[in-house]
Order: sequence, then structure tokens, then C-alpha cells
Amino acid sequence: MQKETSTEWPIDEGYGVCRLSLATVYQEPRPGAGLVTQLLFGETYRVLEADPSKRYLRIESHQDKSQGWLVTAQHHAIAQEEFDAFNDSDYQLTTSPVSHITFKNQKIYLLPGSHLHVAQNELFDLSQSLQFSGSSRPRSQKADRDELMEIAQLFVNTPFLSGGRSFFGLGAGSFVQLVYKIAGYKVPKFLSQLLVFGQKVEASAAQPGDLLIFYNEMLLPEHMGLYLGDEQIIHMKGKVRIDKISFAPKSGQKNISGFPNVHEVRKLI
Repeated sequence: MQKETSTEWPIDEGYGVCRLSLATVYQEPRPGAGLVTQLLFGETYRVLEADPSKRYLRIESHQDKSQGWLVTAQHHAIAQEEFDAFNDSDYQLTTSPVSHITFKNQKIYLLPGSHLHVAQNELFDLSQSLQFSGSSRPRSQKADRDELMEIAQLFVNTPFLSGGRSFFGLGAGSFVQLVYKIAGYKVPKFLSQLLVFGQKVEASAAQPGDLLIFYNEMLLPEHMGLYLGDEQIIHMKGKVRIDKISFAPKSGQKNISGFPNVHEVRKLI
């Protein structure tokens, strides 16, 4: 029964964990609504409300605080204690292009960046209930710059999909955030947030993994990518691709963004 003083429907559990390979979070609670973000296996979220039909739940992703609507049938409720334990524990992050687990005789394929929570509970007890095939790394283990760039290159040729977070499609910011997540670092997703994150460095000091930012003719930040070294950038432009750039282009020469120079370099780690 709906509460008299609220448009929200009561919720049995205010927290959830993704138990699918990939779950989509929509802008509105209806079929065909735009994509906000996606949840990878093992990622957690808070449930904020249900729509009147109870077919959708408005959630907030713990990963990047994005809010949107999840199909109720894809919701797996957990208690707050489990939610806290999942996010505070040193869980594993999958690194294989495609991994899989066999849980209770059912196979689930996992995409890079999925969470494996090693804990004594029915879902994530790796030693008893669950068999894992693939490679993973502890969240607490930080990748060096060479490893970071190896992770980034896993996604070459992934098509653009606004809000996407997998090989099936990635947003420009999601690409940067997901690469760093798999490497054991937490960075923002949006360019506006990245502009004030980390440390600004001179182009001459750029290292692999640093964020390269390009401005448009109005001097507004418009494009970004990760520096690979040797005057190469890995970035999202229709797909994840590697291109040559120049920190000091010759007169009339333009970089991949269509503008003459890299305007800003930010060290994120």
C-alpha cells in the first residue's frame, strides 16, 4: 500500500547487488527510455523508490552515484550489512576479456570490471558454492602505468554507447573510469569532474595513463583520452581507438580532436 504522505512505494530491502552479466539503468521507468549507466556483475546499489506499477526501481549506483531506473525483475535485494560488507571488503575485479562463474550449476559470463566478493555467504563463497574461470585481481592491488595501458587496450574497437560500460558499448567517460577501476583506482566518469580531479602537469611531463584533454574553438573542454606514450592516445571516437597526437603540432596541423593541440594533461594517479 502506498504511503499517504509520499509518492514512493515501500521497499522491503533498500539495497541490491547485480547478479547478471550486465544490467541496464534507464532514464525513465518505461520501455525504450534512454540509457543512464550499466551495472556489472557484483556491483551494488541503493534502492530509492519504486514506480507505481512496481515494474521499475529507481536506484543509485554505488560505483559512480548515477541514478536511474532498473527493471524490478533484475533486482536482487541484500541487507545493508551485506551492502556495507561487499563494498568494504577487498573483492576481486575480473580482468579477462570474458570470464565465467558456475554457481549452483548455472553459468554466468562476466565482463571486465565485474566484482567477485570473497565472503562467507550463499552468493560469493568462492571456496564452496562458486567456480570461477578467468583472471582477476584484488581491488587493493594497484596496477602500474604499463598494466594500466594493457587494460585500456583490451577495449580497442569497442563501439561508442552513451552510458555503456562493457565490450558491447562504452561512453567516453565510462571508458576512462572502467580502465582505472579494473586497475584498482577510483576516478570520476564525467569530463567536468575529471577537470578538477588529480593534478595538472606540463605536457613535457606526460606519462602513460595521464588524461589528455582537448578544448574546442570556444576554449571549452570537449574531448579526452588516455596517453599511451610515444605521442599516442587511446580514446573513444566512434569506437575505442589508438591515434597519433602531437603536443606541439606544426602550423596548420591538427590533432585527432580537430584542434591544434592538447590543452591540458592531468595526472590521475
